[in-house]
Amino acid sequence: MRPNEFARPGRRRRTTSGRRGLIGRILARCQLLAAATGELMHQNMRSALLIGVSMAGLMACTSAFAAEAADATGPAQVEEVIVTAQRRAENVQKVPIAVEQVSSKSAADQGVTGTNDLSTAVPGLSFTQGANASVPFLRGVGTTTNAVGNEASVAMYVDDVYIANVNASLFEFNNIDSIEVLKGPQGTLFGRNATGGVIQIHTKDPGRVATADMSVGYANYNTFTGAFYGSTPIGEHFAVNLAAYGGKQSDGWGKDL
Repeated sequence: MRPNEFARPGRRRRTTSGRRGLIGRILARCQLLAAATGELMHQNMRSALLIGVSMAGLMACTSAFAAEAADATGPAQVEEVIVTAQRRAENVQKVPIAVEQVSSKSAADQGVTGTNDLSTAVPGLSFTQGANASVPFLRGVGTTTNAVGNEASVAMYVDDVYIANVNASLFEFNNIDSIEVLKGPQGTLFGRNATGGVIQIHTKDPGRVATADMSVGYANYNTFTGAFYGSTPIGEHFAVNLAAYGGKQSDGWGKDL
């Protein structure tokens, strides 16, 4: 006897219909879930659209306020710095040389009162002081001796006058208009002794208005200092100025026991 002779066809039909009902319920739930997801996405899209419109409006208002502020204050401009690194007055942004420019105001703000203090305002510049001389080093290039007759590898100019003696390169500032430090060899324009660079110091020109500036100081070792600068016109076409500096250290470095 074959096994399928005792099978009940009715039970098989009920099982098939039950599976179809289960699949239908699953499909219905999937449709409901898809509808809910679509509604949520639609709401999220509307929210995102509203947020985008709000952000666009805020940016537009900000741009309008910025434009009004710019119109009120005028266009932003970079301050023009004039240097004479190539022996002619020109904008520092057009000079193909590594130049550091220190104005009189910047020097006063940074406490630069002499050549030895320039290292605090110009990166890569240092001064080695020995006896009564001060030898400049620029980017590690300089003269290792300050004996009489030797010239520094970093040339120094005061009002376009070359300071050959290293003993004369140690002085104080009280009438400085600007200081320019040219880094790198400058032999083409400044001749020999400019292997490391050039330090150009420009003093103030006498003006048409009478001015005077005086300062006194006291420091350790009972040291007194004084500086004076004055400028006055003489007639309609002439003017003169005078700069003076003095200092005295009353106490020595040591004491006798």
